[in-house]
Amino acid sequence: MAIDGFPDPFIVCCFISDTLVFVALYHNYSDMHYHFVYDIEKRSIQGETVSLKMESNKKNFPYKSFYNPDLNEVYLFYRQGQSFIISPENPEEYILDRMTELDLG
Repeated sequence: MAIDGFPDPFIVCCFISDTLVFVALYHNYSDMHYHFVYDIEKRSIQGETVSLKMESNKKNFPYKSFYNPDLNEVYLFYRQGQSFIISPENPEEYILDRMTELDLG
């Protein structure tokens, strides 16, 4: 376990196509978020790796990611409420937001 009491990893992924995988991870000691698209056939990262400083406490991590083929978007959710909408064609294009109890209901 990366954090005592939390069985969840600091990395999540979802398939965009049969050969492309979206990957997001969080390094909690440096408060850095990273995401990229990995090409399984070429065994390499497609495009750029995006990094972003996200200050939070040490118990934050990406919780789930989902691909929406209708809108061609990846949705990424963090344990402490940060959320991303990311373009899989250009991972540098993303929207970062924060969800609270008011947003959820």
